[in-house]
Amino acid sequence: MKMRDAIKLLANYSKTLTLLEQYDKEKLSVSQKGKAKFILEIDDCKRIMGNLKQELIAKKEAGELFGKESV
Repeated sequence: MKMRDAIKLLANYSKTLTLLEQYDKEKLSVSQKGKAKFILEIDDCKRIMGNLKQELIAKKEAGELFGKESV
């Protein structure tokens, strides 16, 4: 892996963590600059996360805490 690729990977990872934290704290803002192409409903998100969780657990890349909603 080249240094540039590693930096890009870390930058994307950092952005993802920031977005997840904003979502968890209900502080995620949506840009109104463009029109939304689709709306992802909460039930769809839960189903997708559940499927992803099972796939990652099967590969031993995640545990039971993965995708668990914060209270």
